[in-house]
Amino acid sequence: MANRFIDAQRIIRIFGEKYEILIPDDPGYYEKLFTRRAFLLFRQEEYEEALEAYSMAIVYASDVKYLAQMLTSRSYTYLKLGDAGPYFVNIDRFFAAYIDASEALKLDPNSFRALFFKGKALAALGFYSKARDCYKDLLKLIQKEDKSVNEAIAAIDGKVSF
Repeated sequence: MANRFIDAQRIIRIFGEKYEILIPDDPGYYEKLFTRRAFLLFRQEEYEEALEAYSMAIVYASDVKYLAQMLTSRSYTYLKLGDAGPYFVNIDRFFAAYIDASEALKLDPNSFRALFFKGKALAALGFYSKARDCYKDLLKLIQKEDKSVNEAIAAIDGKVSF
């Protein structure tokens, strides 16, 4: 197997210590590696490890659309982790899911998944009216009725926001 690093290495000094910087010859190598790892771990329901892999894939993201997809996937992973335990322990995970979904929507305003996960995170945080607005925006975006969106709206109907 070929060496994945360029032969020409840069040497830098930090506080008198000598470090070599290895530059991968394929800039998308780590992006693909961590994405595949995250998908595999998520399917195996190892959400904590998948979260770390998605975070690394975000670090190595090469374009805006890909970054939006990884943020959306990480948002879903946070939601899965948040559903796994008591609410008071997992509120930070729901908030992180909201942040990732919001950032993904800034990068790709037409992302159905990001809008849906943002609504799920808002509902989990108790912001039912804002979650309902997200779901209604999603229905406008897809321009048809969707069973999962209608179920999400029905789940929060009648609940009062904080």
